[in-house]
Amino acid sequence: MDSRSFPQARRRYFCMGKTGIILTRAIHRVALASTGEIIGRAVNLLLPLLLIKLYGLAPLIDVFFLALAIAFFFQGTLANSLTNALVPSFTENNDRKNAKPILYISLLGGVIAGLTTLSIAGVTADATRAAIYTCSIFIISCTGLASAAPVASLYANHRYALAGCTWGLRAFPVALYYFSHPSINDLHLLLAGLALADTARLAILSAACRNKLSICSNLPTLRAPTATLHLIAASVIAGLSPLLLRGIAAFGPEGTITLFEATDRLYSAIASLASIGVGSVTLVYLSRLRGNDDNKNTWRWILYATTSWSLLWLFIAITIGISLPGAASLFGINQDHHTKEIQGTFIILALGLPGFMLTGLLSRRMLTLGLAHHLTLLAIIGLSFTALSAFLMFDRYEILGLALATTLSHYLVAALMAIKLSSPTNRANTNTS
Repeated sequence: MDSRSFPQARRRYFCMGKTGIILTRAIHRVALASTGEIIGRAVNLLLPLLLIKLYGLAPLIDVFFLALAIAFFFQGTLANSLTNALVPSFTENNDRKNAKPILYISLLGGVIAGLTTLSIAGVTADATRAAIYTCSIFIISCTGLASAAPVASLYANHRYALAGCTWGLRAFPVALYYFSHPSINDLHLLLAGLALADTARLAILSAACRNKLSICSNLPTLRAPTATLHLIAASVIAGLSPLLLRGIAAFGPEGTITLFEATDRLYSAIASLASIGVGSVTLVYLSRLRGNDDNKNTWRWILYATTSWSLLWLFIAITIGISLPGAASLFGINQDHHTKEIQGTFIILALGLPGFMLTGLLSRRMLTLGLAHHLTLLAIIGLSFTALSAFLMFDRYEILGLALATTLSHYLVAALMAIKLSSPTNRANTNTS
């Protein structure tokens, strides 16, 4: 054998060993993030099912979940996009930063959420209940947005479990409410309990990042890169989709919103387990790569691994969907029509899981490559398609039509993102063909 081949073989062996170490670390980090999500999201999954078991399908529960949908727009959609936007700031420079701008954004978001809730709860509840609804949604939205900075710091330092696990604090007010056998008119107390739990979550996350974040003016200000403003704008537009779907569901029979909420919560729990663990880890890796990685296969491996992971969770979700009728009976959903509706809606939503995960991965890739300015237009296209198709299909298929519109929208946006990344002007940076 030529002596020159030995250094080459040694380099290949070293690269393979290094790749194995990186892969092992990535798997470990995904497992940590997913474990946190399993612990934390279980409460959010069970909440609509427990309320259906307590009260059945009722208009007051529909109002309760409409209020929570408003909070989720700020606490979930906007907070997650803000987290994604802030992660690159911590991966580039992990010094302590002044997070006062995030606090101002959180207060503004909380005020908007509270006023929106007041316009809904003020019509259906007395002054005291409407005030508690409004204050609770303000706190939930505000704390959710404020937690974006500490969560981004934790992710950038490969601490993935805590952000998900702390959602489990919601178990305490939910359990207390459930076992106290309250009247349906006491739902505002449950919302207040959730607000207190979210406040405790923010306190824990802030304490965990006290060495990285502060509100002192003499520190460098925490700012998201300019490109991430497009990501936030796209998330705002895309986040209107759940609100839009629930608004359309309000025109259906009594309890339609609650049925769709229960099904969507179950699907969202599966989607969160599948995507947030992988998403938070890949975002950190992509932020460090920034399209300049020496190994041209790195992006392809991330893409293949994410796709395989999504197909695995698709199989798990379909299996869960097949067994749903038996589980639904445990929560008092015994009518065949409602059971079949939930099962069919869940399976249709689950079929969109690979598309949903691909949109998340491709949007992060576009962000780290400086292509985030295309995300706003893609979000507008996705929202328009969802609105039109859901409106046309709801009359005939009810919540099944809403699910189908959501699934098709995921694949449409993912396809448009792939086309944009594969275009000749971007191919050199994306390593995709």
